Amino acid sequence: MKKSTSLLLTLALLGILNSAYSQTAEQFYNLGIKKYQQNDYSGSIKEFDKAIKLKPTYSDAYVLRGNSKLYLNDSTGAISDCNKAISLNPDNTDAYTCRGSINLYFKNYNKAIQDYSKAIELDPKDIDAYFPRGSAEMAIRDYTNALKDFNEAIKLNPQYGQAYYGRGELKALLGDTESACSDLKKAGNLGIPIANIEAKKYCK
Repeated sequence: MKKSTSLLLTLALLGILNSAYSQTAEQFYNLGIKKYQQNDYSGSIKEFDKAIKLKPTYSDAYVLRGNSKLYLNDSTGAISDCNKAISLNPDNTDAYTCRGSINLYFKNYNKAIQDYSKAIELDPKDIDAYFPRGSAEMAIRDYTNALKDFNEAIKLNPQYGQAYYGRGELKALLGDTESACSDLKKAGNLGIPIANIEAKKYCK
């Protein structure tokens, strides 16, 4: 009886410790997000480091640490973190968009498209994947699919200024200057300054 009681107490203590451990990792992760949103990428990396130290399987922490490293031009560290996030959780859509963004940044367009496509396969409403995939498709002159992706991004978020800008540039490239004018004006109204400059080329 005493052995049984002792075992239950031990298990209860382990449960409490595991709960505290997870909560602390989550707290560091949330602090990392806060600093990330403030563009304090060095600070966010420090918080994500702490979260990962406490919880080495924290896939989401690897994703945001990877994004933070990319902003600090640590491309090797960024791709390593995104790959780690995927290995820990192959169903983490953010991990694929993370790696896709790095591939897009370094003009590895086909690899970027593969990553964004995987994110969309996992979550067809992943708005963070359609616009950049469209940009990568536009770069390799796959204009048909690029247009589809820009359209889908706008469908999911009608206030997506970058998607209007991308679609406007694509339509201009395809010779549809009237539609290009409309999209670029919309992008400008949604806070994309360069769109207003580009609109002057096509709006009469």
